[in-house]
Parts: sequence; C-alpha cells; structure tokens
Amino acid sequence: MKELRKLAKIYDEILKNKTSRYIRQSFNQKEDTLFKLLKSDVSENSISKKLYNSTPSHQSYQSLKKSLLDKLRSIIITVNVGKALQKQRLECSRQFLVVKILTALKLRSISASMASKLLKKCMKYHMFHESAELARILSEHYSVFDKNPRKAEQHHRLSMDCIQTYSYELHYGWHYSYYRSLYGTGEFEKNLVNFQKTADELAGQLIGRSSRLGFYYFELRFFEFYIQKNLDAQVAICKEALRYFRTLDFKHDSIENIFVFHLIEVYLSFNRLNDAEKLIEEFLEKTDEKNAAYYRYQELLLRVNLYQGNIAKTESVFSYLKKNIRKLSNVYTRDRLIIYEMYLDILKGNEVNFRKINYNLNQVKQDKKGLHVPFLIGQAIYHYKKDPGKLIDKLDALNQYVYKYLKGEDFARTREFIDLLDKLLDAKPKVSGFQFSKPDEIQSNDIEIVAYEKLREFIMS
Repeated sequence: MKELRKLAKIYDEILKNKTSRYIRQSFNQKEDTLFKLLKSDVSENSISKKLYNSTPSHQSYQSLKKSLLDKLRSIIITVNVGKALQKQRLECSRQFLVVKILTALKLRSISASMASKLLKKCMKYHMFHESAELARILSEHYSVFDKNPRKAEQHHRLSMDCIQTYSYELHYGWHYSYYRSLYGTGEFEKNLVNFQKTADELAGQLIGRSSRLGFYYFELRFFEFYIQKNLDAQVAICKEALRYFRTLDFKHDSIENIFVFHLIEVYLSFNRLNDAEKLIEEFLEKTDEKNAAYYRYQELLLRVNLYQGNIAKTESVFSYLKKNIRKLSNVYTRDRLIIYEMYLDILKGNEVNFRKINYNLNQVKQDKKGLHVPFLIGQAIYHYKKDPGKLIDKLDALNQYVYKYLKGEDFARTREFIDLLDKLLDAKPKVSGFQFSKPDEIQSNDIEIVAYEKLREFIMS
C-alpha cells in the first residue's frame, strides 16, 4: 500500500507526461476512484469501505490495488524529467529494457541492431553496467549467430573491461557511502587516513575510467583537506574537479554543482565573501531560473549579504526566494527562510512573533544546531533590546544548547558570542571591546547568520 500511495502522490509532479496520459485514460472507474483517494490522506480502511463496503483484506480490493499498481509501474518507464544528462540516461535505460525483452523473445536481429547503437550511447554517458550487458549480447550474437569472430572478440573484451570498471564503481562507491555516512559524527575526522588511502588508490588511471570514480576521488580528497582545514588545498581540489568534469563528453551539471557549492562554502568559512559572491553571481548570470540549483545559489547569495549585515541586498533576495518558495528543492533551505526573516526583522527593529517561529521550527526534523541555536541567539538579542526582563530565561535555554551541541572547536566563536550575551546580565556590561577569536573565519555559517562583530555593534547601538 505504501508504494501505491507514494506513486499516486508523485504522479502530477514527476510521472505525468504525454505518454502516461494514455495509460491514465485506461483506468477503469474503480481504479480511477482508488487513484484519486490515494492522492489524499484518506485511510485504507475508509477507501476499501467506500469502494467495496469491506475491510482492506477483501479479495476484490486487493485485486484492484494490484491492477492499479501495475499500471503506475508502467507509467514509470515513460518518465523523462531532470537535467539533460539524466534525460539521456533515462532514455538509454528505456532502450536497454527493450533490448533485454527482445533478446528474451529471441528476436536477435532486431535486438542486435538496437544494442549496437545503444552501446555507443551508454559508453558515452558512462553507463558501464548496461554497456557490459549490451557488449555481452553482441559478443554472443557475432559468435553464434552472425558468425563474425573479430567483432565477437572485440565485444567480449569490451564487456569484460566495462565489468571491471563497474566493479571498481561498486567497490569504491561502498567506501564513499560509508565515509559519507560518518559526516556529522566524531568518526568522520578519525577516518582521515582512510580518506587519504582510498583517494590514493583512485588517483591516476582509475579516475579516468568513469565520471563516478572521478567523483569519489575528488570528494574524498576534499574530505581530507576539509578535516585538515587546509583552505588552499580545498580550493585547489574543487577547481581541479571542475576542470575534470568540464572535459567530459557530456555536461554533468549535478556533480559540477556539488564542487561549486563546496568552493562557495570554503570561501564562506574563511570569510572570503567577495570570492563567494563573485562565484555565485557568475552562476546566476549563466543559469536559467528553471534550474533547481538557481534558487539554491540565490539562498547562498542571501547568506553572504545577511552575514555582512547588508539589509537592503538581503531583503531583495529574501523577497525573491519567498515568492518562489515552492521551487526550492531543498526542504532544509525552505525551513531556514524562517531564520533569515527573523534576523532581518531584528536588525530592522520590527516586532517578532517568536511563538510562531518556535512552533514552525519544532516541526522540522533537522539538525537542531542549524536552526534552534541561531533562533535562540536572535531571541536573546531581541529581548535585550526590547524586553530585557525576559533575557535571563532566554539565555538559560541557549546555554543548555551550548552544553549539548556546541562543544567542538568549530563552535568557538559562537560560544564566545553567547558568553558576551551572558555578560549583558551585568548592570554595566563591558562588551564594546570584546574581541572574538579567529576573526578571519566563519566557523559555522549555519549558526553565525550575521557576523558576531556586526551583532555586537547592533547590541551596543
């Protein structure tokens, strides 16, 4: 039932297309009713009662679900969404399925001709699993049926080479996935030697075998330099990765975006805001608004402007993002707009409804450091300026978060700023000359929404 309901709910957003409409029109009356009810939040008990006046275990209801699921699965094969590379690979996958079916039906002359053309496309787009099988089919065809030993041998060697590349992708993909799963835990930094070892193995010939292996290599090198806090090396490996992916025979937008994001994050972390802003604006100039990443870059531009306390520029970008909030693909980014708006209102001296903000944040199943800590910091600043009597309670809550979540070196500036806020409880707070450590770093822009130096000036104004 879960799969069926999920497919029904994503139909309009992902599955709906010209071809799928023909299958959609084939729904009988009860299939159509079930489909519409599944798109809502009506319970399965209510659906089965409406359709058959029975429980969900009723045989007719189970048969209806199966027939609808079969038709929705057929629609999946027609889907053609995403960026250019994804669409090309989806089309190759569809054709690959056709070749496999034709081969199973022993329609070899048709399948061999189609496989030969498709093999070139799959090789071009680094689809080595599919390429290995297509080359195997052609090797068997030329060996047994079309009697061409030279072509049979060529395709056999190609099949084995593709299998080897695919084997490398599986092997290093497993290592990468495991390392990636450690991010945000204490184990991540402990695996520095493993990152180095795995990246060293990938260096050289392996990264040239496939874009996937190249991605694993550059990501692991980036992790290595990230842990070492080596700014120059992080910037260099991102730029090297971008050069590598831009020399491929196809444009790999999604991976390029990952390394551009990394590069921007590095610039932000080390307070190279001009470099970050330049890179963001270059992307925005050459990118269509239909590209989902366009809005992610707008959010990064907002972060740069808000961090510097530039209210006018921040408001302009914020208004644009709020207007296009449904187009933001990253749910976490949409949630962060709540925090950005709160800081804008605080800096402008507006009234803030903290109860409403807190309610919305409590609905978010995300890292509490990234949302609740900046919320509590902003709340403390607001009450110091407008209602100092409530400050002590707000600081108690904030200090509890410090104890739970902000123990590492990466949060030193945040702990120092909270210490400054604690000093505001004194009758004569001496915070004007307060100096933060590492002024050239933004240790966590997820938390340090506005530069703490700027917030200190705002507090004392």
